[in-house]
Amino acid sequence: PGLDGFMMELLREMYEAENTILDVDSLFDHPQLKESIRDLSIESPYRKLITKGVLSQYFRDGYLSLTFTVEGAYHYLLSRFIREEITYKSGEELVRILQKKLGLKGMAEAVGFCLLDEVLAGSFSKLSEFIQQGEKYLQVVSVPLATAIQLFNTGKNADNEALADALVCDSIEHSVEAVLLADYILERNLFTESRYAFFKTLLSKINTDSLPKELL
Repeated sequence: PGLDGFMMELLREMYEAENTILDVDSLFDHPQLKESIRDLSIESPYRKLITKGVLSQYFRDGYLSLTFTVEGAYHYLLSRFIREEITYKSGEELVRILQKKLGLKGMAEAVGFCLLDEVLAGSFSKLSEFIQQGEKYLQVVSVPLATAIQLFNTGKNADNEALADALVCDSIEHSVEAVLLADYILERNLFTESRYAFFKTLLSKINTDSLPKELL
């Protein structure tokens, strides 16, 4: 495989093993990775990724080990693997994927990237579904939802109420809790105009009398 294919296969190994650190010796007989691992030339995907600093190798407990160097890059690449190789059709399925692989470091961040990509594409349905089904994982949606709120009052989202409509549902308490988490990010970054515009729209669509006082 090329660079991209090599990284996706590494991520598959990490995903299945629920471990971000791989034993290099165990990869010498891997059907898709062995050719690059054994290739000592600077043109092999493995050597290129080491040279570029994308991957790091070091000795751990006497064994040569391999991992991604930068956590943020790993989180994004893992989100790509989830989207392209695991796949999901709803936010509810994404919750189940997260629950199944909670033991893998970086899963929550990767799922957050998946939801962020949905938001940037102008789709809020999976974000809303995740919020309704993922009560225990609302922190995951804080950045995607904050991004959605920030965009709500600008550009192509300025004249529609899609995000507010997506959040109005039977589990409105979950939506409000998620919005409060996102608001902390918006407030910290001084996105005052976007916050007020969105909250005004959202509050006009819900019955606030039905919400616990601590959420208001």
